[in-house]
Amino acid sequence: MSSALSDELRDELLDRWSEPQRRHHNVAHLREVLAAVGLLADSGLVFDRDAVDLAAWFHDAMYDVGRDDNEDRSADLARERLAASPLRDEVARLVLLTKTHLPADGDVNGAVFSDADLSVLGSDPARYARYAAADREEYAAVPDDVFARARVRVLTALLEGSVFHTQAGRELWEDRARSNLTGEIRDLTSPGTIKTRTRSSSDDAGGPVTTTDIEPSEVTKWDPGLTERVMGWIRPLIKGYHRAEVRGLDDFPPGGALVVSNHSGGLFAMDVPVFATGFYEKYGYDRPVFTLSHDIIFTGPTADFFRKTGFIPANHENADEALRSGGVVVVFPGGDYDVYRPTMSESKIDFDGRTGYVRAALNAGVPIVPSVSIGGQQAQLFLSRGEWLARAARLDKLMRVKILPISFGFPFGLSAVLPVNVPLPTKIVTQVLAPIDIVAQFGEDPDVDEVDAHVRHVMQRALDELARERRIPVLG
Repeated sequence: MSSALSDELRDELLDRWSEPQRRHHNVAHLREVLAAVGLLADSGLVFDRDAVDLAAWFHDAMYDVGRDDNEDRSADLARERLAASPLRDEVARLVLLTKTHLPADGDVNGAVFSDADLSVLGSDPARYARYAAADREEYAAVPDDVFARARVRVLTALLEGSVFHTQAGRELWEDRARSNLTGEIRDLTSPGTIKTRTRSSSDDAGGPVTTTDIEPSEVTKWDPGLTERVMGWIRPLIKGYHRAEVRGLDDFPPGGALVVSNHSGGLFAMDVPVFATGFYEKYGYDRPVFTLSHDIIFTGPTADFFRKTGFIPANHENADEALRSGGVVVVFPGGDYDVYRPTMSESKIDFDGRTGYVRAALNAGVPIVPSVSIGGQQAQLFLSRGEWLARAARLDKLMRVKILPISFGFPFGLSAVLPVNVPLPTKIVTQVLAPIDIVAQFGEDPDVDEVDAHVRHVMQRALDELARERRIPVLG
């Protein structure tokens, strides 16, 4: 963070960058620009680091997709907030430079800032795909054909010369940027590449009007700013109440990866919060953690919150898109069958015969990363999945519910989901295992059951080891 940026001003600007309408021009983009400035500084370029860092914070601080004066308003904000700073005018000038990204010869500050702002163009293909999707979502009100024509003009103009103005920027990002831009132009000029729906309405005169809306995918709804704030809220619970540990993240593979895990804790399963806090703490918020989830959490007033923090409906289309976008996708093949297993069986890997996760990893061309967790099933005493009780209550016929779990806990004692008991402060340890490259290990056309058996074997061995470490129930 620039030394010229006070904590109060930093908080104000973060609030602006976290506004809900932002999809690309958000906190994640701000972080990427600041990181790119750091890379250019490390290359040996001499420039005014404070001025460029401040320009990064202020550019697009005022952002409304429906206006064409965002740069002017952001520059005005910089002049106002930095009124007493000698960097005031230089920061405002750099912010205005983002209208064209064309610094004059000899303008080193401008060249560095322009390159940093455009560095996302030279990111890996998965990150670029997320950027392009987010940019399209910001302009969701613009009809497809209009957007495509305008976007192609912008991208083509970028390709007319060097995208980047510094030698370091060209070495870091030029080749990949040209590949990404060329690929997007090809996609935009091919039919059927943008998913839309049409709706009819009436104009002010009462006549029929047909408009085109973008159907944003589940993957593009992830909000890194909100996710970071939520991780900050729950970290004290994870670290304090559950004394959680996440091991084995050092060798986590880059790009898309399918994390296959056992599931523990019943109604208050902590597997996702524990893994996510550990992952984001180590790798930051540039790569999202998605969780394939039951449709029930996408009903009611909290549905939007879950979507923005990485929970996506569990289906093959969402899994494939999330993985191909470079995201980390967490799946619990055992589902409710696993999460309500008896406490006496907490150290048993049992997916109830479900193997669809293998095909999901194969289709997306990503590794499987096995992960095991212990401790969650001691949050209360799980006695039975209650399949017999569900059948007796005809829940299997009425609601297609196959279990009605029975547990014993605090403060109500015996429970069949209701009344809801408070989870005990059990210590939770998660061990992330070495990635499995399915094709490299099992061939181009692997036997899904064989792969599944191997994954479960690796997980069982690791879970047995965690169980041997555990000395006292709940305490760990």
